Amino acid sequence: MKKLGVVMALIAVIALGACQSEGPDLVPGLMATPYQRIAYPLGTVVRVEIFDEGKEEVLDLVFDRIFQLEAYLNVNETSPLEYSEVEEINKNAGLRPVQVSEDVFSLIQIAMDFSHESGGIFNATVGSLTHLWNIGFDHARRPEEAEILQALQQVDFNKVTLDPEERTVFLEMEGMRFDLGGIAKGFIADEVVAILKENHVTSAIVNLGGDVFVLGTNPVGNERRVGVQNPFAGGPAITFLAMDQAVFTSGIYERYFEYDGEFFHHILNPSTGFPFDNDVASITIISERGIDGDKYTTLGFGLGIADGLKAMEALDGVEAIFMNHDYEIFATSGIIDGIRVDNHAFTLVGR
Repeated sequence: MKKLGVVMALIAVIALGACQSEGPDLVPGLMATPYQRIAYPLGTVVRVEIFDEGKEEVLDLVFDRIFQLEAYLNVNETSPLEYSEVEEINKNAGLRPVQVSEDVFSLIQIAMDFSHESGGIFNATVGSLTHLWNIGFDHARRPEEAEILQALQQVDFNKVTLDPEERTVFLEMEGMRFDLGGIAKGFIADEVVAILKENHVTSAIVNLGGDVFVLGTNPVGNERRVGVQNPFAGGPAITFLAMDQAVFTSGIYERYFEYDGEFFHHILNPSTGFPFDNDVASITIISERGIDGDKYTTLGFGLGIADGLKAMEALDGVEAIFMNHDYEIFATSGIIDGIRVDNHAFTLVGR
């Protein structure tokens, strides 16, 4: 018997109270109640809030850009979009190079560079495996061993040719597929933040399916309090303060299915073809750019907690919070003292 699960990676930005206007003075030019828009691109809920007075029209620019990038990057078979540059690359694997937009070429270049840098823990060509498992969709299944072995032969970031002059991308082997889901939301978040800054927005929250970027302070001039979900149940497990930072989380609870008593989450190991099997229940990355938050959650998940903490400590401008299956929380030195444990089932280790 199969049981499916899709849960938004909950990162909640704790709201100001409804009586805020009667309390602390607002920063000049900021509002207690933001301009807000919600839409459903990228297969998730996207919410953007702008607190600057007179900046409502910027929401049009933001969502035009989000939908443009979705059209380029989408590989979801259930999407109403008729054309995707990434899917066009996948369809022509082993056949011919495909010319793409500057956006897609730039993102693929970043994804390929990080595939090499991470030693393949993050692998942009994992698409044949994710397509096979389809975790998070109605037709998710546990593939046969022979199917997984065949798909693994098509996961090879060394068999990708990029031509910067022609701006073409070529998957050299038939059956290869890009899956940029481990980096696309971060790329889009950074594009949105760039639009906000270009239009002189100083206070905003960008929420892409639970992964957020908090721009500037809240309307009373303070850092925003951000909550990260308990990976085993609803509600925040911890909170901390953030400003001008991306906060991205990846966990076993986001997309999964159960089959004959086995639990399979969506974060696949490109070396084995199966979900990573280690001590990580969730990882949260706090970074200056969304794309770093996105890619380092995958790297940290693959490394496990001990090695993941060492790797994140070595990075400038990046902090990490891990939760394991024993309700223990581990964090890098730059964030551990700022963590408030809100669910007493959890223990913060090392402080």
